[in-house]
Amino acid sequence: MIIPDSTAFESKMNYKIWRYLDLARFLDILDSSTLCFSRIDKFEDTYEGYVPVNGNYLSRFSHVLDYVNKFQYANCWHINESESAALWKLYSDSNNSVAIQSTVGRLKNSLGNSPEQICLSEIQYRDYDISFDSMMEATKNPNIILAIIYKRGER
Repeated sequence: MIIPDSTAFESKMNYKIWRYLDLARFLDILDSSTLCFSRIDKFEDTYEGYVPVNGNYLSRFSHVLDYVNKFQYANCWHINESESAALWKLYSDSNNSVAIQSTVGRLKNSLGNSPEQICLSEIQYRDYDISFDSMMEATKNPNIILAIIYKRGER
């Protein structure tokens, strides 16, 4: 089930999305009719799911956030009108790779009957030198569990 009001891009339901993966993983999707979600704390980028504890609010919860990431999973797609040569290079290590092209709306519809709670959201790149408390105040849905939608980057 999609968590109500979890998507930050309801107006983008017709936007094209892409997922780059090797052929074996693609065949597994076809065979099982399921998407594989990866544990966030196992991502190669140590800042995935990382929340900067540089404000009063989150400093009280830093140990909880580290624990929660062991139970947060992600299946990442790329929003773009066309294929990305950079993502082909980054996510395919051979000639046996594919790119799945869909839309935000089709992905949302395909996940709607899932027994798991799914947060469908667009990643928000933030300057972590700014207090995360300020970032949470600026969002429409300041839910600490949804903090994983923020990623370190330039604004």
